[in-house]
Amino acid sequence: MEDGGEGKREGLEEAIGYHFRNPYLLDLALIHRSNGRPNNERLEFLGDAVLSFVVSEFLFADEDDDEEALTKKRSRLTDRVALELVAERINLSKYLVSGKSLRGKISGKMLSDGVEALIGAVFQDGEDGIAEASAVVHHLLLNNDVMEAVLGRVDWITRLKEWCDKEKVVQPRYYVLEERVEGEKSLFQVWLTVRNASGSGSGETKKEAMMMASEKVMRQLEAEAS
Repeated sequence: MEDGGEGKREGLEEAIGYHFRNPYLLDLALIHRSNGRPNNERLEFLGDAVLSFVVSEFLFADEDDDEEALTKKRSRLTDRVALELVAERINLSKYLVSGKSLRGKISGKMLSDGVEALIGAVFQDGEDGIAEASAVVHHLLLNNDVMEAVLGRVDWITRLKEWCDKEKVVQPRYYVLEERVEGEKSLFQVWLTVRNASGSGSGETKKEAMMMASEKVMRQLEAEAS
């Protein structure tokens, strides 16, 4: 971290609700691979697994959900959109350290990876790693505000597939119009046509682009039916 790092570190610790015994782990969790080694990739790997376990355990407590529903909820609560929301709430971009080649540009993937790295760092730092990591995940993600925002999102890809099943229409085919990489940021553009409706979508991941295109097409189809 740059000069004044201790003060900045304390601000992030307050935001995530955890104080590190070993400050180096927190510092390491914030170093993007573009800055060289050491960096946060290994902590990100660990944090991804810890996050999946904690969310799975939390959702399993709801006996009303079957396996399919649990899987869908877990996927949403651990996807990049959810983690970017968490990163925004704790102002993570302020703390991330990246290489000069990125010129200070922070992508959505860097933010979501950073959240996972933080969770991995807490797991490593804690006396009872899973307990401390679980508390942080509950504080950041498994609270009413974030869960409502995340689980309330419309999955336009699934919604369009279900519409096609109901109307006995051939399942959507997504055509990648463009795929390019700018530094650490990937950009995708896709095209989709269903019946007389068509639309394009763009995003940092193919799924984001597909979601945008699906929403445009689905809204057109619903408008035609009304």
